[in-house]
Amino acid sequence: MLPGVEAVSATTHYPVSTFNELAFGLLVSGGPPAEPDKTSSIAYISPDYFGTLGIRLLNGRFFNDQDAGNAQSVAILTESAARSAFGGRESVGQQISLDCAKGPWRTVVGVVADSRNYTLEREPWPEIFIPYQQRPSLFMTFVLRTKDDPMRLATSLRQAVKSVDSSEPVSNIQAMDDIVRNLVAPQRFKLVLMGSFALLALVLGAVGLYGVISYAVAERTHEIGVRRALGAQRNDVLKLVIGQGFKLTLMGVGIGILGALALTRSLSTMLYGVKPTDPLTFAAVSLILIVVALVASFIPARRATKVDPMVTLRCE
Repeated sequence: MLPGVEAVSATTHYPVSTFNELAFGLLVSGGPPAEPDKTSSIAYISPDYFGTLGIRLLNGRFFNDQDAGNAQSVAILTESAARSAFGGRESVGQQISLDCAKGPWRTVVGVVADSRNYTLEREPWPEIFIPYQQRPSLFMTFVLRTKDDPMRLATSLRQAVKSVDSSEPVSNIQAMDDIVRNLVAPQRFKLVLMGSFALLALVLGAVGLYGVISYAVAERTHEIGVRRALGAQRNDVLKLVIGQGFKLTLMGVGIGILGALALTRSLSTMLYGVKPTDPLTFAAVSLILIVVALVASFIPARRATKVDPMVTLRCE
């Protein structure tokens, strides 16, 4: 094994990549066939594939060196594939066929956790794993787990493959981080663009609120002066002006929440791991807006507390 490589395996399909083969109408020994829309992906792998990618075993066992070409035909299902084929029944030890009723029949020896095997937006696709020695494929991908930057090993990897078979080409070497980064690049661009507009809207809203409150304070200068002359304290004036801004803020936040609830369906395809109507998100955004609005109201409110009642009454 190359220095810096912790594990290596081979597969025909790795996470968030294009499917090479699909199984239609999976047959279960002693049970009805799977529904036509329950299509599963098929991947041919080396025994150490799950360990390399850190995929958890939920039931049964992984493949081992005894699952060779002349051994009993076996398969491992993902959790969603087992649920699709067997429902709530025990799947380990059952017989399945990917081709037809004539077989070959494969014994399910394990069930592993689902992984995002197609895209990040949709739920994991049901997947069936088969030892590559029992069904060799013309196209294989090596998956490596490394200690450092995997791209530093690109040259060493090509030389290692060339030392075994000089006619075997090695192409399209990529880091998994780069694959995921390219996959989410369109969504990231949209979110950055929307975030920039949201920040601009927040700044414009704060400036607008500041302008409204400042104008209201200017219009009520005489009233504030009279209140001060009648005994109103600075804190009373501060509460009066900020209270006015707070009412406007609550009205705006309420209207914004209603509009957001109406438009969240159009944003659902851009969200991952967060519901469009996530209450924590709505609460956090509302709190930020309220704090920004109160800060914008504080400046004219503080100016109002400096109104001299004597000057105001003298002008009157």
